[in-house]
Amino acid sequence: MVAQPTLAKELAMPHLGKRLLSVTFGLLAFLPATLLAQQNLSSPTPFITPTGLEPAVEFWKKIFTEYSASQLVFFDPLDMSRVYEAIDVGEGNRTDTYIDGERMRIAAANGVDIERVKAQRGVKERTAGGIKRSGRYLAQIQQIFRDAGLPPELTYLPIVESSYDINARSSVGAAGIWQFMPRTGKQYMRVGGGIDERRDPLESSRAAATYLKQAYDMLGSWPLAITSYNFGPAGMARAVADVGSDHLPDLIEKYNHPY
Repeated sequence: MVAQPTLAKELAMPHLGKRLLSVTFGLLAFLPATLLAQQNLSSPTPFITPTGLEPAVEFWKKIFTEYSASQLVFFDPLDMSRVYEAIDVGEGNRTDTYIDGERMRIAAANGVDIERVKAQRGVKERTAGGIKRSGRYLAQIQQIFRDAGLPPELTYLPIVESSYDINARSSVGAAGIWQFMPRTGKQYMRVGGGIDERRDPLESSRAAATYLKQAYDMLGSWPLAITSYNFGPAGMARAVADVGSDHLPDLIEKYNHPY
């Protein structure tokens, strides 16, 4: 069976992965509250959207919950509150030539440079699938995080990382619901010799809790600790030092190294 690409892989881009960061933090800010509201419950969340990321977070909320896989959404990457068009193109892959042609048309119609027009396919079906799959493990995983003294909202990260698919595997070797790379995974669980606990949802969740706690202790904030999950705590520490700010939007805008 060929593993499906993860959402994190699909959404990643250079310069600290602005798409991935905004949608990850956006999901942590609104998804738990949304699910609690469906159950007529309420709970405060420590994940308030960092000032300056609001338009990006709102955009990615819609990509994850409103736009379907059959839709290509054309938007302004510098002002993500601006959506030019959402085109129904079916669920098959569209060529770069087709997408670039649509970008040129939309750019001309709106009087903007073509670099101000980007395209993103909706993923609401994957989000729904991830939420459904998470139900098998979520209560146990949230207890693991509570026992570690961590906010249970962090247990929604696998919706972005893998859609909660225990068989998810990326093209670069990341595996399981938390998408641990082999090298990182070996620091926290058994990986190798015929055993790969990255594919065990509970063992890998204990590993993820340990990792995130260490990252938070090192970096001092949840925006940075969450971001480090894809870019490494040392990489985030370098970014903070280079930019001279620990404000996530500043890092996204100004830090131009890939990691």
